[in-house]
Parts: sequence; C-alpha cells; structure tokens
Amino acid sequence: MPIVGNYYSMSAALTNYWQDFIDQMIASGRYNNRSEVIRAGLRSLEERELAKETREFENVFAGGRAGEPDARTISRVVARQKSHRKAR
Repeated sequence: MPIVGNYYSMSAALTNYWQDFIDQMIASGRYNNRSEVIRAGLRSLEERELAKETREFENVFAGGRAGEPDARTISRVVARQKSHRKAR
C-alpha cells in the first residue's frame, strides 16, 4: 500500500533522556523507528489539546447556556479546526 500524504523531513535537538526514551520504545518492539515514536507523541499532544478545547466549551455551557464563549476562544477553535481539516 503506498504512503499517501505530504511528509517533511526535520531535525530536533533532544536531550539524552529523550533519545534514550525513544530508543527504549523501539527496543520494546512497539515502534519500528524514531519517526513512529515522535508521531505517536504528537498525536497524544493533539488529543490532549482537543480535549482541553472540549473542556473549555463544556465549562462555558455547563448546565445549559450558562454563558457564551468569548471571541478569543471561538477564533482559536475555528482556526484549529481549519488547520486540522487541511492536514487530513
């Protein structure tokens, strides 16, 4: 099956701790290479950020329409969703 999508090469400076951690994940057999480990970490970060946005909206609308989201929250979520759709 061909790989579909845009892939970009990049470099990152990591401490010995993170390099060792990545090596341990590969040695465990769970991941095949460093890129897979880093992508898994980024997916986890993305999920955490989306969950945070969800919590912000739930707090605004707790118990019904307890208030309206401010313009900053709306702009941030709209921009995030547009970016997320473009990436897919």
